[in-house]
Amino acid sequence: MTTTETMSPEDRAAKRRDRRKAILAWGSLAGVGALITAAAFLDNAYLNIGNYASGDGGIGPGTGDGTKAYNLQVGATDEKGEFIEGWQEADDPAGVPVNLPGADSIMPGGEPRTVTIPVRNDSAKFGSTLGVNLNDRGSQSQLFRDTLRFKISDPDGRVHDNLSFTQLQKAVELTELAPYEESSITFDVWLPTSENDNALNGQSARLQMQVSGSSIEQS
Repeated sequence: MTTTETMSPEDRAAKRRDRRKAILAWGSLAGVGALITAAAFLDNAYLNIGNYASGDGGIGPGTGDGTKAYNLQVGATDEKGEFIEGWQEADDPAGVPVNLPGADSIMPGGEPRTVTIPVRNDSAKFGSTLGVNLNDRGSQSQLFRDTLRFKISDPDGRVHDNLSFTQLQKAVELTELAPYEESSITFDVWLPTSENDNALNGQSARLQMQVSGSSIEQS
């Protein structure tokens, strides 16, 4: 029997080389086995999630034809600011005319000038909040503007009375509207007597009512 003690140095070196080759070969086979073991059948399922019960499969209230799903409208007006049949968006910040009868003859201590503005929630899916604030569109006199007093009310009994222009920089809340519900906003303005009555003679204010709303999810 030949042992490592009786083998020549050349034979022992050859045996070590053979052992290393065997180890390397086993490692290569083990790697191939790992690759074969990791391979598997693959499959995919693609699911288009959306509203198919009553819609076109989308997520969100888009109608697909450009119609707004949430939309607040006011009564249509003619070129003189008089209300006529129909509704309008009035969503351009330039504004649309609304005539306030007697606005040109308002005087200290006189009767309020009043206009009632139709409004509706033109939405099938959403309720709507309703709020009103005032903007200045270039008043001739800030003193006149700041002396004016205002009342905002609706048919459901929401009343905000004796407000100044400054107070109406923040929207006052009116009754919420259900989908497709119509209502109205009554706007009263008057000029109370004050120590500035003479200074206000011949002055004026140019104001814009901003009607705002936000959608409410329906249960």
